[in-house]
Amino acid sequence: MRMGNYLEAIQDFNKAIESYSNSANIYINRGFSKYNINDYDGAISDFNKALELNPKEYEAYYYLGIIKFVLHDFEAAIQYYNKTIDLKPDLSIAYFKRGSVKDILEDYVGAIQDYSIAIELDPNNAEAYFNRAYIKVKLYLYQDAIQDYNKAIELNPKDGDAYYNRGLTKIILKDKKGGLSDLLKSDKLGCNKAKEAIEQYFT
Repeated sequence: MRMGNYLEAIQDFNKAIESYSNSANIYINRGFSKYNINDYDGAISDFNKALELNPKEYEAYYYLGIIKFVLHDFEAAIQYYNKTIDLKPDLSIAYFKRGSVKDILEDYVGAIQDYSIAIELDPNNAEAYFNRAYIKVKLYLYQDAIQDYNKAIELNPKDGDAYYNRGLTKIILKDKKGGLSDLLKSDKLGCNKAKEAIEQYFT
């Protein structure tokens, strides 16, 4: 949706609030629109108002977590994702988002746990496999990482970054043939880093 459409939506929500000032859902929708035009303060105010009206609105906590992440307030983001999960424990994306924050905070074991739950709830989430693999590489769990990259590629065979990362992991494991094959595929898919890696390791 274009910014102009979000601005129009905000005007519509303003009018709706005049008639339905106790609707938490309207505040959530207006907050979402404000978030999308980078009015973070306005969005936070709307999400907090939604929670004032209905403390069980998990979407408000979720979006507050996203905003805090964007603002690099990672500890606050974790707390909001915790509340989201408390209220909606089957929301795969909340575990995924919390895992991303834990990765930044270098809580790698916690991040893997969250990505694993996200995958359990949504087995087709290629990005969760990709991110979990990336963390496993950080923990030197190379074979496990390969398995996750395999799954990420199976789910999204046009992901050049997945081929690139798997290729580098194979090179670490002394599988240079497999690594080269993945890097060539990555380059073919438009991953700019692949060509540089090929020159570094194979010329």
